[in-house]
Amino acid sequence: MYLGTQVKPRDDSDYRIWAQLGVRHLCVDPPGDPHHWQLGDLLRHKERVESFGLTLDMVQLPMSSRPIEEQESPNVMLGKDPERQRELDSICRLIERLGAAGIPAAKYNLSIIGVVRTEREPGRGGSRNAAFRWRRVDPREPPSQAGIVSEEAMWERIDTFLAFFAFHLGYGRAAHAGDLQQRQVRGDRADVAGPALALDLAQQDGLRR
Repeated sequence: MYLGTQVKPRDDSDYRIWAQLGVRHLCVDPPGDPHHWQLGDLLRHKERVESFGLTLDMVQLPMSSRPIEEQESPNVMLGKDPERQRELDSICRLIERLGAAGIPAAKYNLSIIGVVRTEREPGRGGSRNAAFRWRRVDPREPPSQAGIVSEEAMWERIDTFLAFFAFHLGYGRAAHAGDLQQRQVRGDRADVAGPALALDLAQQDGLRR
């Protein structure tokens, strides 16, 4: 086990502080839209992270934990074709570039409502911490632009995502759901908000299409 972080660095001083604290394994993204990251962008980003004595363990695919209205690939979880297919093709090409750059893993989230939070709360040393309190959720808050989505539809969209990469890149499928006991938020159950899968790219002799 080792220490790592996925916190976005504010500037180079954060890289130096992480190295001093022994937090040497990072999930940090290059700037810009992930759909547009080219091989050169990824290589320069990896070299910059490593220049601080750190290791770039993974980056985030354009499938974030933000609400669907703010996501880079919204049609994957909206199930809207042909836009979904174009986004999947783009992500597939990005994964191939990650492998070519020697970045060993990628993370993603399959979510419509995002990570649900209520107001921040005070913590140790005067900090303000993210929080979720069910009693503070407004039950009248309208659904997302996806509308009310059934569990069956959610799992179909998740399986479509996983099956696409298993077929095109030769990887097995894996995902983990969130807390299945969560109740509805914005018309959708918050029970599949956080599947994640590390794709082992660096150990492959070549990615298969």
